[in-house]
Amino acid sequence: MKISIIGLLLIGCCLTGFAQEREHAVWLSTSGTYKISNHWGLYIDNQFRSSNEAKYFRQFITRPGVIYNFNKNQIATVGYAYAKTNRLLDGVPDNNISENRLWEQFALLHRMGALYATQRLRLEQRNVETKGKEDVFSQRFRVYTRYLLPLKRRQESFKNGPFAALQNEIYLNVQNKNKLNGNLLDQNRTYLAFGYRISPHLDFELGAMNQYIKGLTKNTINTVGQLGIITRL
Repeated sequence: MKISIIGLLLIGCCLTGFAQEREHAVWLSTSGTYKISNHWGLYIDNQFRSSNEAKYFRQFITRPGVIYNFNKNQIATVGYAYAKTNRLLDGVPDNNISENRLWEQFALLHRMGALYATQRLRLEQRNVETKGKEDVFSQRFRVYTRYLLPLKRRQESFKNGPFAALQNEIYLNVQNKNKLNGNLLDQNRTYLAFGYRISPHLDFELGAMNQYIKGLTKNTINTVGQLGIITRL
């Protein structure tokens, strides 16, 4: 389950070398966990994404879930996600498409010296709207790793102060890829951020993401500036 940070960065760098088109966007990400008992909790994240060069609002995603904590380091979550995307295509009267997903994930949290590491595996069942055709069902597998480094003197546990974070996530089409982009690889995201932990319950971070998207007819590198707000209650 422990994934090499160097290997993931090499994946991200190699993938972006084949892109044919570049875009630039701005995202706002909010995520939160809410403890109900020692084992159970709730999860919610919302994302607001602009189009290329922030010309218009492109996509909204909301993703609620139910958490089960096996212990403080091993966490399972199941949930639902809804995505609404505005394609703003010329000559198309209805530009919006929606996607409904079910998802299941397992996350492992651990320390690596001064680093706080998170590894996560997620499986998604996607129902994607296509204009004028039947909706497409597919499954997608996501492999995520994140490393957080506190930037103040070492603490027994990181309760507050500045930090740096580096993460990578690879997306793989595992069912009905021929109805999407025809490839096992769907996308890869490499992200670097700097932030501040106000308290054990609240983080703010600002970062830059390199998003590689494997398309049916073209590949895209999207450079994203992202503001993240993370709550733990």
